[in-house]
Amino acid sequence: MRENKRLASRLVPQMGTLLVALLWLWTPQLSLAFGTLPTDEFGLGVRDAAMGMAYTAVADDFTAVYYNPAGLTLTDPGLSLNFGYKGYGRFFSVPEEEAQDSANMAVVGVTYRHEYSVGSGWWRLPALGFAALTPLPDIRRQKDDNDPHSIRYNSQGLLPIYIGAGYEIIPRVRIGATLAVTIAGSFRATAVATGTILTPELGGLAISGPVEVGVAPHAGIFLGPFKDWHFGFAYRGEQGMELDTSFAVEPMFDISLPPPLGVISPGRFPIVTGWSPAQFASGIAYRGLPGWLFSSDLVFKQWDEWKSSTGRHPAPEFHNRVVPRLGIEHQLTKYIALQGGYYFEPTPVPAQRGDTSYVDNDQHVFSMGLSYSLDRFIGLRTVIAPAIQLHWLTDRTTRKAERSNAFFPGYEVGGTVLSGGLVISIFP
Repeated sequence: MRENKRLASRLVPQMGTLLVALLWLWTPQLSLAFGTLPTDEFGLGVRDAAMGMAYTAVADDFTAVYYNPAGLTLTDPGLSLNFGYKGYGRFFSVPEEEAQDSANMAVVGVTYRHEYSVGSGWWRLPALGFAALTPLPDIRRQKDDNDPHSIRYNSQGLLPIYIGAGYEIIPRVRIGATLAVTIAGSFRATAVATGTILTPELGGLAISGPVEVGVAPHAGIFLGPFKDWHFGFAYRGEQGMELDTSFAVEPMFDISLPPPLGVISPGRFPIVTGWSPAQFASGIAYRGLPGWLFSSDLVFKQWDEWKSSTGRHPAPEFHNRVVPRLGIEHQLTKYIALQGGYYFEPTPVPAQRGDTSYVDNDQHVFSMGLSYSLDRFIGLRTVIAPAIQLHWLTDRTTRKAERSNAFFPGYEVGGTVLSGGLVISIFP
């Protein structure tokens, strides 16, 4: 018994020292869950998502702050309040990726347009808009760029906020701008070593998360109507949160250990999360047939500026892509409108034969939805709009070139992502 106590008295201090050292060596490898912004994949609202996100020349609701802020001048006069829910589920797997298979997001939007926001004369109030999408965080921790992980469909716990204004400078010519604000929390961990030089112990691990804010500009032009045609052009700036994450060991005593155990100074390492490429969008909408709306977009995405979750550019670089989008809407009755849409997005990720394993596929996206007005049931104008999207990820096989690679000879990923949502719009 005495021998066991004597052995424990020797091992416990050593284990405490080792634990402090292991925390120091292990923690800098952690990074937050990474993925593109959910607005890029699923849209901001539901009508826009139902129309295949072909919305640059259509945006006439709160989602204009994302697609084309000039469209705020086309919103209904007065105040509109919009709130709802969006969610998605992943029906594909990536080797050894610990990612959430589903995520839920709350949607909030507000617009205000004074009746004098459009028309002749310069002294008019601009049309205003606000929207926010609040995804819950992903519990995954990505350790290395070589670990296979999807660059999309990962909820990061970011809070994207869009604040925009639109103005009609002359009849049929409208302009607008949006400030896209992204809010996230940094990771700060501090291990406190207590005890004595001979008997060090881990006193505790303090974790804090200072708030970081990122800002990107959006801008748009809206031309029309020219008879039955509308034209829209928009720019969406690159977004991405570069978090300054750190870990430090703060001893409450003087201790000298041989390297690497002697490293006790603060360590900092960058994390990039919620990255969205700069985008240039052009759109056209046609309303020539009674009760019908047709829209199409071409969106250029500047993927070659991609940054990995560790803040470094991959080799080879990602490829820029053009995404074609189509949308349709039919006013079936006075109270019901049906929407449908499709877009194809080729993957920007080149063959991952080396030491990076970014997973992405060519995808076909099909969508549908409806808008139902409740005016005849309640005195307040209210519209309820559900929508669904199906993302079909074509099968893609990755072959690794080196036998020394942990994922040699390779892997295959393909499947679907199903998303949906519902937004209620109230016009007091």
